Amino acid sequence: GGLAEAIGPCGLTFPNGDTRALAGVLSRLLADPSECDRLGQNAISHLAQFRPQRVAQAYLEVLETGRG
Repeated sequence: GGLAEAIGPCGLTFPNGDTRALAGVLSRLLADPSECDRLGQNAISHLAQFRPQRVAQAYLEVLETGRG
């Protein structure tokens, strides 16, 4: 689990092993290049939260406050 949360708003998912669903996702992206652009733009802000400095700061805050 967790893949959908990790991808967030910058990717599409499909059930594991479901080739029909994968084909549907690929067809959707091929038919609508603007969807690829939208996902790429979303990736910029989404991935920023995983930069080492930001992750380290989040850990420090948890350690300092004792809350997650």
